[in-house]
Amino acid sequence: MGPPADSARVVPLPALQVTVTRQLQPLRQVARAVSAVSAPDIQDARATLGLDESLALVPGVLAANRYNVSLGTRIAIRGFGSRAAFGVRGVRILVDGIPLTNADGQAKLTNLDLGSAGRIEVIRGPASTLYGNAAGGVISVRTEAPPAVPLAGEARLIVGDEGDGTSLGNLTKWQVKAGGQAGRAEYLGSYARTDAAGFREYSRARTEVFNGSVALAPDTSSTLRLLLNVASQPLAQNPGSLPLDSARLRPRAAWPANTAAGAAEDASQAQAGLAYDRRLGPSRIELLAYGANRTVDNPLTFSIVDLNRHAGGVRSTISLDGALAGRAASLVAGMDLEAQRDARHEFVNAGGARRGATTRDQIDRVSAFGPFAEAQLALAPRLRLGAGVRYDDVRFATDDRYLADGDNSGQRALAAVSPRASLLFNAGDAASFYASLATSFQTPTTTELINAPPAPGQPCCAGGFNTDLRPEHALSYEIGARGWLAPRLRYDLALYTMGVRDEIVSYRVPQVPDRDFYRNAGRSRHQGVELGLEALLTPFLQLAGAYTVSRFTFIDDGLPGHAYEGNRLPGIPPQQLVGRLTLRAAGLDAQAEAQHVARFFVDDANTASNPAYTVVELRLQARRRLQGLGLAPFAALGNAFDARYNASVVINAVGGRYYEPAPGRHLLLGLDVPIGDWRH
Repeated sequence: MGPPADSARVVPLPALQVTVTRQLQPLRQVARAVSAVSAPDIQDARATLGLDESLALVPGVLAANRYNVSLGTRIAIRGFGSRAAFGVRGVRILVDGIPLTNADGQAKLTNLDLGSAGRIEVIRGPASTLYGNAAGGVISVRTEAPPAVPLAGEARLIVGDEGDGTSLGNLTKWQVKAGGQAGRAEYLGSYARTDAAGFREYSRARTEVFNGSVALAPDTSSTLRLLLNVASQPLAQNPGSLPLDSARLRPRAAWPANTAAGAAEDASQAQAGLAYDRRLGPSRIELLAYGANRTVDNPLTFSIVDLNRHAGGVRSTISLDGALAGRAASLVAGMDLEAQRDARHEFVNAGGARRGATTRDQIDRVSAFGPFAEAQLALAPRLRLGAGVRYDDVRFATDDRYLADGDNSGQRALAAVSPRASLLFNAGDAASFYASLATSFQTPTTTELINAPPAPGQPCCAGGFNTDLRPEHALSYEIGARGWLAPRLRYDLALYTMGVRDEIVSYRVPQVPDRDFYRNAGRSRHQGVELGLEALLTPFLQLAGAYTVSRFTFIDDGLPGHAYEGNRLPGIPPQQLVGRLTLRAAGLDAQAEAQHVARFFVDDANTASNPAYTVVELRLQARRRLQGLGLAPFAALGNAFDARYNASVVINAVGGRYYEPAPGRHLLLGLDVPIGDWRH
């Protein structure tokens, strides 16, 4: 939404249109809580290693850095995804329209290249009407556009000490990018390599990512785009979580069982997509076909997992803008098809080697089918009514080929209807207000379904389907407002209350303390307030902030022998506050950012908690150009006041091992060298 016209020269314009709603749509016509992050807030003076760097100022989003590359950042939106033992679940992740979230609802971000990302859009809250399974929120990453010249490029080098204060060579990342446009063709290629010693002992990691695209425009109304992404992560050691006393006294320590077992991940992934976009007057058709292969060698403390995954799908969308009975109307509709095939082998972990006996040999298949439609109709010049619905059919099947413990083959068919309704009022150019009723659902993932918990007194684990685990369903009521309180003050406010039925919660058992099992809680309630502000204090000084208040409560814990009713759901802080002050003048950018996270519980019983913490980060970047060659050195000081804190937790961990410590004060130095007409 733009500011009042008389201030257009002094207010930094946010993006006026978004695509995360599966159509190109003005933000002021979106009856959802939507946030957007632009390229400078993704790339400038940042390590570009994880989404926690980019999403700090998005209210309602928790992006907790585990400082453990093998598990990845813990991401939650309004509570969805907070219990993920690894990767991301409950939140749908897309890159250039290709889902990183698999058909079963689980995502790993190994191939995410933030160093070439130009934009991130976030739907904060249920979006199953548009995206189906595991859409308690949506994060859509778009690769930056190439410059409008035949050839330009950028080289970047980053070094850091990772918080141990000994050597700036503990972290190195270098990246090269090239791109351009010629006639009706454009291209972009990016290659990045990261080598990290890790803040904690036994947390080394190495990653290489190539991200590229080539686009051709056969005519003025259509585009054909080839997308290619290849990633290799041959080393990602897993130091494990710690009990509170160890996290306080020796935050860099690794858990001994993890080092003894050689817990780590060796993963590679390749994916390709072909996207076709055609505009026909007020209509737009988008077709996307994609495929991916992922291999994982993953020694854990209790087993070694060898996984070979093939996945792919087709997404089709048509959007229309026109009139119905003389009233302005719009429609977006389409269909998604997804498939996933996992060849899964597991072995007893004998000191990190495959000398142990086979414990699992099976083929897991998942297919998903989901048609959808969502429409808006103008009831009055400023008032729009919206409605939508989607049907999803998700099918799981396991073919067990290891029969020593019996045949654990099985099938599950899970279906859901996800409706949505909304009302949007535009109060001129300065503000818009909306109310919505939205639903979401989330199936158990393959990993959750195939790990049936052991019976009391029995060893773990027999495998097979957890036939008692049901999909999770949510119904959300939300009101919100966005706009300009003054010519230089922009705001985004949302309030919601959400009822969740059969919430999928994790737990652990003493027989195998590092493996997560899952059950359904009866009912829970999620409530929250989200506020984002952006103020231009002077033409050179900008203040931005985000404040999130959350209250997530067990209404029925689903267990006859426990009494968690009324307890807070663990893993989500009741308050988060982030403020960022930015000075831009004379080719120099300086930022100071502070984040406060309130104390929160880490177990269902609410007997243990993660202490509150406040961290400050300082960034400085200069920009100079010399005859087509740019120089942009930068520095960042993370945790500037050397706070001792845990950035992430493992919920309901056995033995009190809830905590994943974060580094103390750490330094990052870098140099960007734009060549030709690159973004800088």
